[in-house]
Amino acid sequence: MLKTLLPPLLKDDTVVVLIQNGLGLEKDFALRFPGVSVMAGLAFICSSKTKPGIVNHQCFGQIRLGNYNCVDRQRIEEFADALQLAGVMTTMAEFHEARWKKAV
Repeated sequence: MLKTLLPPLLKDDTVVVLIQNGLGLEKDFALRFPGVSVMAGLAFICSSKTKPGIVNHQCFGQIRLGNYNCVDRQRIEEFADALQLAGVMTTMAEFHEARWKKAV
């Protein structure tokens, strides 16, 4: 589905932030969409499923951004600043280390 929905949105200067769990996501995405800048977004939220269909969200958490292949550092910083302005605690992380720490 992503293969059909995303291409009309991609431009030369698009940066895609993948906020998903798992390892290898960015590599797979970059292979599927060559030339697109990719960043990892690692979301840390405090929530628990208290019963079927009910999620108790205790606080807003944070997002850690890791650069996969984006060569324009300013774009990364602008995105992080925009998240901060929206009230999302955002920090930068080394991509590989952050993915492994999140997975473990």
